Order: sequence, then C-alpha cells, then structure tokens
Amino acid sequence: MVKDLISWLTARDVNFVRVGRVDSGGVLRVEAQTIRHLASALENGLPMVPAVQAALPLNGVADIPELSAVGQVWLVPDLETARVLPWEPNHASCLGSFVETGGTPWTHCPRAALDRAVAALAARGLVMQAAFAARIHAPAP
Repeated sequence: MVKDLISWLTARDVNFVRVGRVDSGGVLRVEAQTIRHLASALENGLPMVPAVQAALPLNGVADIPELSAVGQVWLVPDLETARVLPWEPNHASCLGSFVETGGTPWTHCPRAALDRAVAALAARGLVMQAAFAARIHAPAP
C-alpha cells in the first residue's frame, strides 16, 4: 500500500506531503514530509514530543503535566485521507493520528478522542454526524 501511494503521488508530480494534526487549541498544524522520506514516516510515524499538543494558538504553552517535553509520541499519516492540494499541485495533504510506542492510540490524540466519542455514542445506539463549514472564495476573473 505504501508503494502504491508513493507511485500515485509520484505520477502526480507531488514532492511534499503535509501531515495534519489539530492541537489542543483547535488549530490545524502540519508537518511537511518529502516523498523521499515518506515511506519511513508511514512505517514509523513522525517523532514528536508530547508538548506539541500543549501549544496555545497565539503564544505560549498550556500547563498540562502530561504534555511535557519529556517522552515521545508518533504522528502517523492516515493514507485514506491523502489528497493532492489543488492550490499547490506539488503538495499533498493527509490527516495524522498520534500513537504511543507499539502503535497504541495516544490518550491526548484528538482523532483518538473522536473515535472514543463515536464508540460511546454507538454503545447507546446513537450515531454521530458532523460536518465542517468552509467559506470558499472563488478567484477573481
């Protein structure tokens, strides 16, 4: 599957993949990876310190003891979300999930928290539906 993705990206002249994550403040942050190093990122994840999730949107770091500069988690790209960016055709983007050593979802991963919420609702016979509103600006003629 990794070789298929790299072939797919190479055929589209993609040079970089942006792996997105949402921080504790709800801000989308990305880590750019070259195609040359993508296979390693897909296999191992991108190494990060837990403190990356404590960054505040404007400045500073939240005082959350579990989110310190000690330790390591990995940001693993989700291949099912990979898309070439139409406004930057040499770049692709995908979402990422944080995992601990051994691949266990990290407690502070926003996507893992969403998965837990969906599972808790499903256990009660409910289904979560969500959508994102975006303002789309058409280019001036």
